Amino acid sequence: MASSSQQEPPPRRPLVCAPEGFANVTNIDRRTCKREVPLKVIGLGPSRTGTSSLRQALLDLGYADCYHYTALVQENPRDAEMWVEAFQAKFEGKGRPFTREDWDQLLGHCMAIMDTPCTVFYKELLEAYPEAKVIVTVRDSPKQWWESQMRTMMPFFDLLVLPPTTWSLWLWRKFLPPPTAFDQMNQLLPKYYPAYNILCKDLRDGTQEGIRWFEEYIEEIKRLVPPENLLIMNIKSGWKPLCTFLGHDVPPWDFPVANTNEQFEANVAGLYAGINQAVWFNAAKRLAPVAVGIVAVVGFFAVRGRGFGLGL
Repeated sequence: MASSSQQEPPPRRPLVCAPEGFANVTNIDRRTCKREVPLKVIGLGPSRTGTSSLRQALLDLGYADCYHYTALVQENPRDAEMWVEAFQAKFEGKGRPFTREDWDQLLGHCMAIMDTPCTVFYKELLEAYPEAKVIVTVRDSPKQWWESQMRTMMPFFDLLVLPPTTWSLWLWRKFLPPPTAFDQMNQLLPKYYPAYNILCKDLRDGTQEGIRWFEEYIEEIKRLVPPENLLIMNIKSGWKPLCTFLGHDVPPWDFPVANTNEQFEANVAGLYAGINQAVWFNAAKRLAPVAVGIVAVVGFFAVRGRGFGLGL
């Protein structure tokens, strides 16, 4: 845990899709792992409720490591292999449902877990780790959360996951790099995770059903978790409620505020640029022979039409 005499915060963990976050990507097969540290905190706040801020706050308090969607994107993308197994077991009846042993393999290096896809399996994780404290991050209102999702996560799914609505997007996707386990997991999210299923429909249909989902989800967590083991917090509240709940002194530095809408959009713009570059490269590579053939045919008729090559 963090030292009570520490006056400066530890280094900040790179945010999701931040360029510096891809500097130390690992390739660990979690099936070969086991629990190394006790799981002390389960974060069940949906994505875009301040989960990145909570992650950094728990890291500041000495909870290492803290699992988050960021881990799948840029820390150990191979984790997606086991997450796909978990989805298929839970929703498709393929393989056996995950037990604590499976979760220990996947998450055994973490003292805290949060964000998507952990929240998809909230019932299983609560059952597997009844001793863990539960923290649910919320926004000022369910509508504020919904608006953040519409601004950030839903455009991602609209671009890469949902059925294309234009021929140009359909064609663009034909030249995406070969799908990875991470891509496969993202395909499963709007199919099986109620939050993203509803939010994606809201995006396409112009509805706001996600607001009601959020309200009902929070109430269900309250029913499932004993009050003494549950903290529902807005990150605007800062350190005090979190430290009181977990039994820590309040650090002398400000509570971290991470991955705002603006930060997310800036970092994801870089990711989209990289994807688009790969699409153009693949298109050029695959269409080059066709382009050469078209140029040759056009050139032949152009030359012939100008009187060259007569008698050939």
